[in-house]
Amino acid sequence: MFRILFFFFFTNLLLSEHFTAKVIRVVDGDSVNVLRLPEKEELKLRLYGIDAPEWKQAYGKESKDALKGLLGPNTEISVKVLDKDRYGRLICKLYLNSEDISLNELMISEGNAWHYKKYAPKDMNLKSAEENARKNKLGLWSSTDPIPPWQFRKIK
Repeated sequence: MFRILFFFFFTNLLLSEHFTAKVIRVVDGDSVNVLRLPEKEELKLRLYGIDAPEWKQAYGKESKDALKGLLGPNTEISVKVLDKDRYGRLICKLYLNSEDISLNELMISEGNAWHYKKYAPKDMNLKSAEENARKNKLGLWSSTDPIPPWQFRKIK
């Protein structure tokens, strides 16, 4: 019983948390592995409200490289946890420079990911970032008809 209560308490605490982390690895255009500081606990994070092209999809490598360019090894970031996904990853907003720069918005505004409206329908910053990237044909929007990752996954 104690374990269940501890797990419930810890999970709820973590889901409303804000902490600093050091980037270990960029997995793809919308996922990173980090060390939570100062505990040095390894965590898997998924960027909230964005969906990047899959690795085998057009622009998948470029999307991952774009996030890698923003988050080199050992880069310290600020993490705001919003939820947890079915794979155990924490769904987060990530920031550079103590919350001045939203990586979630930056990935979309540079055309490296889609606004994932299914999971962030009311996020006007992400919506606006995508509209601007589309209008200016940035990144994946330079393609004539990019396929959203959620459609690509259904096809594959």
